[in-house]
Amino acid sequence: MELLGKVGTRWTLWVTRSPSVVFYCIDPSRSAAVPGAHFAGLQAQQAIIVCDCYSAYKKLARLALNILLAFCWAPMRRDFLDAGRAFAELQEWALEWKERIGTLYHLNRLRLEQWNPERCIGE
Repeated sequence: MELLGKVGTRWTLWVTRSPSVVFYCIDPSRSAAVPGAHFAGLQAQQAIIVCDCYSAYKKLARLALNILLAFCWAPMRRDFLDAGRAFAELQEWALEWKERIGTLYHLNRLRLEQWNPERCIGE
């Protein structure tokens, strides 16, 4: 889809989920203004954003103290592997991190097998 003044053809899908609603927003921008506008009315509640280390998310969290960033391990894993490929002296270190991240994913799968939403407090 073309948009006057937009460079490139990429769009960003923003997804917000709560216990009762899933909200999708497709926007030509990946700037902090998009989730900032969405969370503008957020008051005493806290929002947790699962994201990569893109600077717009960090800016958003600096501007809104009720927003907490939870960095996803998938992009971090790629960063470690890229560093290990680019620098031979980092390969072993990068592979150790890959294993640690794999362990986190495994433990999370085990946790989810036992998860019961009816036992959650506050939902």
